[in-house]
Amino acid sequence: MLIESTRGNFAGEYPPIYYGTMSLLASDDVQTSVIAMRLLNGGLFVGLLTLLVILLPATRGPTLLVSWLITLIPLGLFLVGSINPSAWAIIGVGTGWIAVLGYMESTGLRRVALAGVALVAATMAVGSRADAAIYLALAIAAVLLLRFRASVSFLREAILPVVILIIAVVAGLSTGQVGAAVNGFGGVASSIPDPSVTSGPIAPFFSGPAAPPELVDTVVTGGSTLGLLFSNLVNTPSLWAGVFGSWALGWFDTEMPYIVALGGVGVFAAVTFAGIAIVSFRKALITAAAVTALWVIPVFTLTRGGDMVGVEVQPRYLLPFIIVLAGFAVLAVDGRVLRLTRLQRILVVGTSIGTQSLALYYTIRRFVTGDDVNGLNLGDGAEWWWVGLPGPMVIWLVGSVAWAALVVIVVRFVTPSAPVVPADQAVTEAQR
Repeated sequence: MLIESTRGNFAGEYPPIYYGTMSLLASDDVQTSVIAMRLLNGGLFVGLLTLLVILLPATRGPTLLVSWLITLIPLGLFLVGSINPSAWAIIGVGTGWIAVLGYMESTGLRRVALAGVALVAATMAVGSRADAAIYLALAIAAVLLLRFRASVSFLREAILPVVILIIAVVAGLSTGQVGAAVNGFGGVASSIPDPSVTSGPIAPFFSGPAAPPELVDTVVTGGSTLGLLFSNLVNTPSLWAGVFGSWALGWFDTEMPYIVALGGVGVFAAVTFAGIAIVSFRKALITAAAVTALWVIPVFTLTRGGDMVGVEVQPRYLLPFIIVLAGFAVLAVDGRVLRLTRLQRILVVGTSIGTQSLALYYTIRRFVTGDDVNGLNLGDGAEWWWVGLPGPMVIWLVGSVAWAALVVIVVRFVTPSAPVVPADQAVTEAQR
């Protein structure tokens, strides 16, 4: 019979939609249930991105694809096909904001279809995590600022985005997560120390049913609030770098080689810096505000709760808004679109392919044999694998080649010969 779990149930803390949906796939067969949930989340991710590529105005397709391409490795790829509610948070926020932008820039049936995509994405975001709802609201507010003009037509096209924004705010404030973030977590950590902090050991302690007992220890005490604030200000970028692999994945048990983080940060920095060369006042204002939010939100939450960077706030909490930041950074403005030279494209493609392949290799290694095996063949000494399916090396090669093909296809959108279509003009069916 069904019973209420005491292990990580968090009743009232999370929005009910994600867990309600996943419960439809729960059964006595745990493995089948998990695989079904993973396939659903992966399918939603691929489906929404595919629809957006088809529906978005011509200059927005590259924005969508590039923003995901430079932020997915390795944490995003690890999560979007997982059963963690962060999967919906990442997918919903990362697709919702640009669906709203495309809706405001389109007409006819294309606008109707984009409205549908925006509503699905918004439901995923507000139904997964409270912070995702707040991120979505901030992103939609940025879209409204970008598109604002003093006209009746703007008021009409802003109705749907404003409704989604209001729902997102209300949904976010209705759960316990936002209250915990505003009031701080009270000095009780829920993650291991940030490996990039070298000023001394930060050994957190845990509370709650989800805490792994092998990580229980004591929290750092002493010092002043001003000192804690300064420490958090200068160390917050390590949370951003954690998205690219400087923090271990999962429950901090799937470590990445340092070259993965180096490559991920390098690709993100190179492409976004190329993107912000295309500037307008509104785009500059929005991009600066997004960076400020990514800095202020974790600093405020951690300092309020008496915590240092490395505990409580995890990189996955910030990933949805990092995708939004990437999107606004590479956004086309007044017909000027992102350009990469041949050498830049080669470096971006090569680095992205290499980091994804390494990240996939180390992830498979972690879950097939554990990190105590160092052989090159992932299948040697396999402690867990499906019977009758291709071996781990085949899966790794197929996954690596698939990502390489995707990267090559996406980067072909960003070429000097790409057609230039003013981004602030509606793209009709005939223009397409």
